[in-house]
Amino acid sequence: MRNSMKSTILKVTFALFILGLVACSNESPELMAPPQEISVVKLQDSGLEIEYNPQVDILFVIDNSMSMDDDQVKLSQNIDRFVAGFAQNEVLDFHIGITSVYDTQRFGILTEYDEQNNRYPNGQLRPLKSEDGQGVLLDRPPYLSRGDGDYLGVLRSSLKLGVQPLVEGGPEFEESLSPIVSAFSESMLMGPNAGFYRPEAHLAIVLITDANDLSPNFTPQQVAQFLRNLKDDPAMERFSTYGVISPTDSGCAKDPSGDPIAIEEFLHETNGRILSLCETNYGDRLADFGIEILKKATRKVIPLQHRPEFETIEVRYGQQLIPADDNVGWTYDPDQVAIIINGGTDLKQEEGAKINITYKPVDLTNLGNGRANRL
Repeated sequence: MRNSMKSTILKVTFALFILGLVACSNESPELMAPPQEISVVKLQDSGLEIEYNPQVDILFVIDNSMSMDDDQVKLSQNIDRFVAGFAQNEVLDFHIGITSVYDTQRFGILTEYDEQNNRYPNGQLRPLKSEDGQGVLLDRPPYLSRGDGDYLGVLRSSLKLGVQPLVEGGPEFEESLSPIVSAFSESMLMGPNAGFYRPEAHLAIVLITDANDLSPNFTPQQVAQFLRNLKDDPAMERFSTYGVISPTDSGCAKDPSGDPIAIEEFLHETNGRILSLCETNYGDRLADFGIEILKKATRKVIPLQHRPEFETIEVRYGQQLIPADDNVGWTYDPDQVAIIINGGTDLKQEEGAKINITYKPVDLTNLGNGRANRL
């Protein structure tokens, strides 16, 4: 009896198991999960328009001692190649000013022009000369700008600053570094040098001398720090320095003050460049300096709102297409998500033109899950 009842229970259990399998194989549509809806984000074109007004202020500090007569002529004869390096870009707004070395031991502290001895205060920009070099242009600011139609001819003659013999009160203990600090002092910027310096502009310093620097109150490191503070630029990207000098151990003729150790230290501190006064390809090197200044002065980092599809990026200045090029156009920096204008391109001036960037953005979320649909 007990065995018969156990057999019956087993049969019923097995039958229920079979019915369960059949039920599972005929799943009701109402019980199935609905298919997941695929969301598609359509990526539209994006872009931005920004002002682009690159500027550079260039200060020449020229040795006007007797030994520099031939070197001033050589500089003047090759300056067109220097200017061509940056003037080819019509958008770049430049100021060019000229001052001389100073001699605190002989001149003392001048606060105004000493007409009797033909001495200017330390760091004061010299008046520009007429193209023929015969006259002084007193009816205009003491610096050149692109708006001056005759700027190249005036620059040629003005760079021939002239030399002052020692017996006539010329410099003996030449200072090339102290004029940098003085030129950008408050008294100069509010006085005779007014208008030359622009805080937003790139600043280029060009020293031309065959002597060492004998500035009594400034070390090369202090002058370098002065420039970093002036431009609020610890990374030294907003200013650049150049020395046209008689380098140490070069065999190039030097002033009795000896090797330009202090000037070389200053150029080292500021990541500057050196050109020997005796360089055989002097003009080519000056041209390189001009091109380098152009690149630094016109460089601009433009952050984008979205990561772009690289092949869709287009950069224009007004109606002019700027090429994708490391040296003479733009590059994309994926780390900063930014377009970098590298300068060097021959942009022409257009009234009211701006930098215009268009691109198609990439949606990283959609790319990750395969749901992106680019238009």
